[in-house]
Amino acid sequence: MKKMIIMSVAAAALLTNAQADFSFGDMFKDMKEAAISFSSDAKDSIVSMKDGAVETSKSAENTVTAVSADAKETSTKASDDLKVAQVSTSNDVKTVATQVSTDSKVL
Repeated sequence: MKKMIIMSVAAAALLTNAQADFSFGDMFKDMKEAAISFSSDAKDSIVSMKDGAVETSKSAENTVTAVSADAKETSTKASDDLKVAQVSTSNDVKTVATQVSTDSKVL
């Protein structure tokens, strides 16, 4: 029985060794390819992040420019509206003063 177990283990070892076809050279080659691939992917990721940051910066710049132009336009419009209101109020006060004066003379 002991001989049978030893023969079975030896046969299994020979079959396993014959079927494995393992090569350290191939393993190191595969590891090198994987490292190069990871490095390339990391570089692509960094480039994409940089491009995204540039796009975000340009978008922010465009937004600030647009908001600045809108604020300037709004300020100018408000200033114009205040001038119109001031002139209208002055004219209305002048008209009322003239009418009060005329009414006072009649009495």
